[in-house]
Amino acid sequence: MKTRKPIKRAPLRVFVCASALLLLQGCRSPAPVCLLSPRCGAVVATLSDAQKSFLEMPRDERVAKFADQDFRNALRDKAGYYPLPTKFEWALSDAVAVPPGGIEYEIEVVRLEPAEKVFFATNFVSSSITNSIVADNFEIARRYRWKVSAKALGAEAEGEFETEDMAPRLIRLPNIQNMRDLGGRVGLDGRRVKQGIVYRSAGINNNATHIYYTEKELAEIPEYREKVEDFRSMKALWDSLAAADGAAPLPLSLSPSWTLFLPEGDRDSFDRIAVPALKALDAVPEEFLGAKGVPLEIADGEMHAFDKETARGPAVLMQEIDAPDDGCFLLSAGGDYWWNLRSNGRAAFDL
Repeated sequence: MKTRKPIKRAPLRVFVCASALLLLQGCRSPAPVCLLSPRCGAVVATLSDAQKSFLEMPRDERVAKFADQDFRNALRDKAGYYPLPTKFEWALSDAVAVPPGGIEYEIEVVRLEPAEKVFFATNFVSSSITNSIVADNFEIARRYRWKVSAKALGAEAEGEFETEDMAPRLIRLPNIQNMRDLGGRVGLDGRRVKQGIVYRSAGINNNATHIYYTEKELAEIPEYREKVEDFRSMKALWDSLAAADGAAPLPLSLSPSWTLFLPEGDRDSFDRIAVPALKALDAVPEEFLGAKGVPLEIADGEMHAFDKETARGPAVLMQEIDAPDDGCFLLSAGGDYWWNLRSNGRAAFDL
C-alpha cells in the first residue's frame, strides 16, 4: 500500500500594528470588544487588484504582456509575489476605560471544515481603542472563524469570513519569491484540488539558515558524530594509500586568502575560453580574461555569497599552494551545480 508523506504547511506571515483611531462604526453595543473587519460573512480577497487584473486577461494577451520585461517589472513592483494580507481589526466600546498598562489580547483564526487553527497571537498588549493585526497565507474558497479575547475584561468577540474563490494561492515565506500552492483550483469534474500538499517556488533554498561548525564541533553533535568519524577514516585511508604508493602526505590545506575574478560572458563561452587559459597559468595572475583580480578572504567555516548585480557571469577563485616537496594532500571541497575544481589547470572535479 502506498503512503503519502505529509508536507509541512507554510507558516502564516504576521505583522502587528496598533491604531489610536476611533473607528467605532457598529461598536455602540454594551459588548466590551467588538469586531470591525472583516465583518461577519465578508468575502476576503487573497490576491491584490493588480494580480487579479493580470490573471483575468485572456491567455494570449497575458502571455504577450508577460514577455515584456518592463511590464513584468511594473507588475512585480505593484503587485509583488505575495498574497494580499488580511487585516483583522477590533475596537473597545465606549464603556471601557483602558488601564495605564494597556489591555492584553489573544487573537485566534480557525479554518472551518475541516477545523484547524491557522493563526494564534498572544501577549498583544495595547492602550489603543482600535487595534489590528495582519496575517496571510489563507487557503482560497475557505470559511474561517476569528476571535479576539481580552481576559482582563472577561470578554471576547468572534466572527466568520470566507476567502475569495480565485486561484492561485500565493504563499509568503521569508526570502522566497513567487511561491504558490498547486491546490485550490477546480478540476473538470467540479472537485477542488486539495490545498496545502504541493508547493512550487523560485529559489526555495534562499529560505535556508546557514549554520557552520568546525570538525571538532561536529564530532560533539550526536547526529553528526558518525559522519565525522567516516571522514576521519577516509582521510586516514588516503594517507595510508599515499604512503604505500611512495608519496609522502603533506601538511597542506586551503588558505582563507583567495583572488576573485569576475569575467564577462556566459557559461558556454567561458568554458571554451577559460579552460585553455587556466592550463597555461603557473601563478595567480593580476588579470584573467579581462577581469582584474580582487583579494577575497573566506575564513574557516564561513561562506561568501555573490550579489546578483555584482556577479552576473562566471566567478573564478584562485590561490597558490606551495608544496615543500613531492607528495600528496587531501583537498576537500563542495559547491552548487555548474562549478569545477582545478589543480594546475587540470580538472579534479567538474559538475
